[in-house]
Amino acid sequence: MIVATPEPGGWRTRLDNGRDTARADTGPGGEGFSPHELLEAALASCMSMTVRMVAERRGIALADVTVRVWLDRCHPGAPVYDYEVALSGALSAIERRVLLAAAARCPVRRTLDATATFREHDAGPG
Repeated sequence: MIVATPEPGGWRTRLDNGRDTARADTGPGGEGFSPHELLEAALASCMSMTVRMVAERRGIALADVTVRVWLDRCHPGAPVYDYEVALSGALSAIERRVLLAAAARCPVRRTLDATATFREHDAGPG
């Protein structure tokens, strides 16, 4: 669970998972990730971690992976997540395909691919 609480000034928001904290903000000169950048970050980090886990489990000599994600919201109701995965190391064509396929199957992508349902829970008076 993530808890979001306001910080003084502007729209700054502190994000806390009970172990770590981060900051979100919106607007010009914001201090922290914008809410949509957090979606991009979730997908990029999951792809990166998944690729590294698969490489380790299969003994693939992956030297480095860089994942770039950007969200195209030009079509309301149909957002598109564009991404690129740069792999480095002494990788065969088959190993590259395995790692790229793993990135495409990461848990966050599967979550984003699914139809979301939202349930509101009333926290009561603050």
